[in-house]
Formats: sequence, structure tokens, C-alpha cells
Amino acid sequence: MTSSIMVISLLYYCFLNSVTIWAQNSIGLRAASNLRGILFGAAIDAECLRKYYDNGQYNQSIRNNYQLIVPENDLQVTNIWKGENQYN
Repeated sequence: MTSSIMVISLLYYCFLNSVTIWAQNSIGLRAASNLRGILFGAAIDAECLRKYYDNGQYNQSIRNNYQLIVPENDLQVTNIWKGENQYN
């Protein structure tokens, strides 16, 4: 019993006690993806951008965090095609 407690204590000390967590400055998703050469984007409901939610905080958040945005559901067939030779 004593040896198993010693083994567990040793494992705890070696693995859990020696883990170091480094704090990072939050530079944002857009800047972090730029540093790594990644084009970062999101699918956005265009109506949310038009309605100017939260006094512009939503729009500002989109501008700050994404390099590319695409319409979420606005270009689906049900939104564009209204019937034979009829498109919106």
C-alpha cells in the first residue's frame, strides 16, 4: 500500500507539478492568423450586419477577428430561386 502511494506521489510530482502554463497576450484571432499565414474567416448572417446589433459591437468584432466573411444562408437555393426563371 505504501509503495503505491509513493508511486502516485512521484507521478503527481513529475507530471502534474511540473506543468507550466504560460500566459499569452491576447492579440486577437485576425492578428494570430496573420502571423501564421492563415486566412481566417466566418460565415455571417448578413441581416445581423445590416441591423447594426449591439450599437455596432457585433460589426466591430467581425472586423477585428476575421479577414474573410461569407454569407451564411443568404445564397442558399431557397433564398435565391423563387421559381422557373425567377431569381431574387
